[in-house]
Formats: sequence, C-alpha cells, structure tokens
Amino acid sequence: MQIDCSLLSRVVLAGALVALVACDQDTTGPRGELSAPSFRRQQATGAGRHLLLARGSLSGDFRERVEALGGTIERRHDEIGVVKLSGLTEDAAQNLIARSDVEGVFPDVSLQMAPDVLSTPLTGASESDPTQAKFYDLQWHLPTIDADDAWESSNRGAGALVCILDSGADTDHPDLDGRVDLDKSTSFVTGEDLEDFLNHGTLVAAIVSSNGIKVASVAPEATLCIVKVMDVLGGVDFSNLIAGILHAANVGADIINMSLGGHVTSKGSESGAIHALQLAINYANSKGTLLVAAAGNNGLNLDRDRNDMRHIPSQLPHVLSVGATTRENELWINSNYGRTGLDLVAPGEYVVSACDFMHSSSGACYGHGTSFATPQAAGAAAVVFSELGHNTEGSQLGHCVTVGATRLSSNGRDPYFGKGLVNVLGAAACRRPN
Repeated sequence: MQIDCSLLSRVVLAGALVALVACDQDTTGPRGELSAPSFRRQQATGAGRHLLLARGSLSGDFRERVEALGGTIERRHDEIGVVKLSGLTEDAAQNLIARSDVEGVFPDVSLQMAPDVLSTPLTGASESDPTQAKFYDLQWHLPTIDADDAWESSNRGAGALVCILDSGADTDHPDLDGRVDLDKSTSFVTGEDLEDFLNHGTLVAAIVSSNGIKVASVAPEATLCIVKVMDVLGGVDFSNLIAGILHAANVGADIINMSLGGHVTSKGSESGAIHALQLAINYANSKGTLLVAAAGNNGLNLDRDRNDMRHIPSQLPHVLSVGATTRENELWINSNYGRTGLDLVAPGEYVVSACDFMHSSSGACYGHGTSFATPQAAGAAAVVFSELGHNTEGSQLGHCVTVGATRLSSNGRDPYFGKGLVNVLGAAACRRPN
C-alpha cells in the first residue's frame, strides 16, 4: 500500500494540532533513545486532589474528619481500599495520615498522553472485499495479523466484552452504532460525556470491533463498552484510570484496552499513586479480566534506568504491553521497547480505522502509534474468548495471544518484539491446558 505523504498532516498532542510529520523519517528498525521524549507528566495541583490508601476498613467518622479539614470525598473504592479526595491542602493531607485507618495519602498524578498521528485516509478504496468495508483495502494491518483468516474459522469475538478506556467514542458512527453496550459505558471525566473530542478512542474502539461499513475490525462480533478516562486536553488522572479499571471489571469486562500511558517515577510521592493503580489492576485481574496497554511512543529502551521512571500502566504486573511495528515487520521508530517494556507487537503505522465525522468527512482515519497496535492484541484476545468460552480467565487469554504470536526473532523474548507479532488465527487455535 502506498501512502500519499501530503495527506499526513497532523499530530494530535493533548487535543491540539501542533506539528507536521516528516514522511521521509527512518523507519528501518530499532535505535537509541530520542533526545526529546514525547510525553509530559505532572502531579495534580490547585484543586488538591489526593488518593488515600486505607488500612483495613475506614472508621465511621472518616467523612466528618475529611470535611472538617476542608476536603471532599469524590469516590470511594472500598473493594481496593482507595479513596479519591479533593480540596485538601498538603498539611490537611498529612493530618489524615496520622489516623490509624489510613496507610497513606498521595497527590493524584496526571499523565499527558503521548502523541499519536491522525489523518484522513486515501480516497478511492474499493468495496470488492467480502467484508464490504469501504476502506478495507487500506487496512493492511488486518491480513498482517491474520485477522481476515480468523474471520472465516472462528466465532470472531462473539460473547466477549471489551472495555475501551480512552477519550470516549463516537457511538453514533455507523461502524460503532449498536456495537457499544451503553448501559456498561460511562465517563469519569468531570463535565464530559462519552463524546470523543480527541478522535482517539473512536479509532481505537473500531480496531477491536466494527460493523464493517467504513472499516473492518479484528473481532467484529465482540461487544464494546466505552469508559472515558481521558479529558479533552489528553490528560489522564490516575484517579480516573483507577475508577475506569474498577468499573470495567465490575461490569464484567473480559478485556480492558488502555491505549494510553506515560512515565512516572517509581519513588517519592508518586509511588503511592502507582501502588493505588496496581491495586485496581490486581482487582481486575482477580476478576478474570485481561488488561492490555500501549508500550508508549517515546522510542525508549525501557530496560534502561531512567532515574527510576517507569512507563505506566504498561510496565506494571498483570498488564500485557504492546509495541508497534511497520509494514516491513520492523520496530516502528517511536515505539518503546525492551524485555521489561513490551510483551508483543502489532502493526502501528498507517493503521486505518473509524474516525469521528467532525475530524474526517470520510468517516475514517489512519494513525501511527502503539495506541493503535494495542487494540489489535485486545481484539485477538476477544477472538480467543469466543473460542474458549465464558469461563476463560484473563491470564489464559493473554497466554493464547502470546503463544499464538508470529515470531519475528529467534530470541525467546526479544527486546524489540517481545514474544512476536500478534496473530489472530494463531491465538484462536490455542486450547486450554490439560
């Protein structure tokens, strides 16, 4: 497939159009760290947002004490002992730490999403393919991961629920209309409904499952739920991500897709927020949910010590981390990598999927980034679920997606490709261990 570079015109970073993309950049393989990683992170300030970790059950006077200190309980997650608080000064937060039922109080952390490249796809796509999806001929990633072959020999994700934790989605898009369980969908971003202002979650969701009108998908019979955790500026608060993971697990998600992430230091005050997030991940894992996350778009070797920085959530336990490859099955130039950084890879350049009509009159876009590789792994897991049945644990889904991958290296766990390239047909052939 030839791509007209004149169409590749926008980079979305925090919801703003900020740069042109050079189409002649080297994409021939892995290389060293970029001099200017494309992410930002910051601790929440001003509003005094905090995450509190409880020690056992909170005492009956907990709410009164928080309010006396000028704070408000915004959310309580008693299943993991985490509370989101707002309005507290640091002195007030320290006052709460003195309580016997409180393990710690930490500032909420806000991640700024690393940029993904979005643009309008080429026009003139044929409708000759049996899928009847208008832009299927441009969706090179689907035959690359054997998704098309899996359509013919599998249940295509039927019965699987995949929750997309992202910027929302255009649920009225013809490819998503009827594919989303609205009763299980919600927004944790204050003042925002499910509308996708960034046109990120829409693209991600339709890679997993679509109606095949504009674009085809990996698991066209899977059901989606949309959980908005990313705001209009591309920010993701840990408190919202935690709430999103718990919500998805509690509504019965079989797979959670997190095409988001950023670097956070694993020491100091931010370690508490990481610990709270890990509790949510552990909870979802215990409910049998597979969590899949993007490895990140910083071109970094995540095995290297970067002043105790970790890419979150992809480097946390119980998370399947996905890097991005090119059309030549080489590592995409901006994909993070490393033996501790990714578990497997999927196509991550010129990935065509559904697009909010406000962003593209054609209703379809193509994008670059690990964000768009990740839902291919999630879709493969949905296909596995439809093959193995409703009692399949997330760990088994992750195992099948990993062992079914196409090896791109002779190494057992290659630093650039992990266990290999997602292969939907191979994953669907996985059977339960005896």
